Amino acid sequence: MLDVGRYLEWESAATATSPSNPVNTTVASATRTWNDANHDFVPQENELGPLSNVNFGKSVITTVRAADV
Repeated sequence: MLDVGRYLEWESAATATSPSNPVNTTVASATRTWNDANHDFVPQENELGPLSNVNFGKSVITTVRAADV
């Protein structure tokens, strides 16, 4: 009996779980505008514009595994 196979890449457990790891799925950056209306160089809440990403600080999982995996 002869077994032949071709294995191109070995996938470790860390690589397989990385897309769904909460640390890797957290939105870590966002921008917002600031208009210093009173020129005190201190941002007050009424001087800040909206966040560029409403998911900032939240975990956003885009990779979903099959239930039987």
